[in-house]
Amino acid sequence: MSLYETARNIAVSPSLAVERQDPAAFATCVRMARAALNWSQHDLARLLGMTQRSIHRIEQGHCEPRRVTVLAIETLLREAGVSFEQDANGAITVAVAPPAATTPAASAAGCSEH
Repeated sequence: MSLYETARNIAVSPSLAVERQDPAAFATCVRMARAALNWSQHDLARLLGMTQRSIHRIEQGHCEPRRVTVLAIETLLREAGVSFEQDANGAITVAVAPPAATTPAASAAGCSEH
């Protein structure tokens, strides 16, 4: 499930329609993913071509990011190996796949003795 879909499916209360993305849920997902990747707000902002302040505002839920911003964040996180899953109780799990270049097998394959 994509970050955007996960954030859209989170119901804060039964009265809230899930037609629109919940900025607080999206903010939580972005913060969790960034923490899992050990990235600072500045790192994420630089990779997206945004300011650190913009990332801060998104992560605080102070604004509802534009669709193009959501897609850029989602794409970057997916390329970094982040995936999101929501269980039946609404809890969100963030999983980060290890980069292929840092796995022991990949590192050994790249080494050569001369």
